[in-house]
Amino acid sequence: MIRVEQDLFLSGEWRPPSGSSVFRHEVKYKSSTLMVLYEKQRAGVISYAKCPLFTPYNARIFHQHPEMNESVRFNTELGLYERLLSEDLPADILQLKFYTGQVHLPMINTQRLYAKPAFYEYIDVKTNPQEIWSTLSSETRNDILYAREKAEINNHPELRRLASFLCKNSYYTRNGLHEDQLIITLSQSSIHGKVRMYTLSYDGQICSASVMIRSGSVWYYWLNHNDKDHNIRGAHLLLLWQCVQEALHDHCRFSFDGSSVPTITKVFKSLGSTTEIIPVIMACRRPWIKKIVQWL
Repeated sequence: MIRVEQDLFLSGEWRPPSGSSVFRHEVKYKSSTLMVLYEKQRAGVISYAKCPLFTPYNARIFHQHPEMNESVRFNTELGLYERLLSEDLPADILQLKFYTGQVHLPMINTQRLYAKPAFYEYIDVKTNPQEIWSTLSSETRNDILYAREKAEINNHPELRRLASFLCKNSYYTRNGLHEDQLIITLSQSSIHGKVRMYTLSYDGQICSASVMIRSGSVWYYWLNHNDKDHNIRGAHLLLLWQCVQEALHDHCRFSFDGSSVPTITKVFKSLGSTTEIIPVIMACRRPWIKKIVQWL
């Protein structure tokens, strides 16, 4: 069982590259602790404490006695939620996006709690990379081999150049990713050894880049971008495959956000990923606020 200090995002060291201020909330029940990381936003008269951008999850339950049976674990989680609601929440709505596969009350629904599903794609730590390779379609294998032959992977890219390339992604910049702040985040001593960065260059120019980040025994496929104007076949697959192999070599699970976009999910599934449903729980200060959340 991972300890708090081993969790990159909840240990107090994490600063998201959006530059937003983050806060932490902690609730204890018996020998267990619910920890939440959040950033504050406001929509009209409603205050909102949500999972920080570019952070895979913001809530996790730590059990001092992880060997507890299912019934005890279930009741402990219920006790943590009741304790959370008995205190003054940091906002009208507190979002809990949980660590993968941990929660035993996934779709809780009370007067002040509302849950909706989200999902991750992952490759299990016990997976043999050679087994993945042997089951890939010939098209996927050929694309990876073509990119490997035509382009050059750099696993120690110059930081400024990498950040500049990633910030060409309009989704990232639209959601507050700033080049200077990204450099600061990637340069933190607290995440030394927990980040791996890759670029793929073709004709002397970067055509694809990927960054993965580790918390505990999980490598997360964190940031990636492909230049649509300067690209070659298989570039994104080659870097994704590189990340998968390194994660499994480290005896870690490889995880990335699920997507409702079929073309994106198709890429993940081409490497044999498994879908895992996880809850996003909204804790509301008042019952009427929950009704608003349900309408959104």
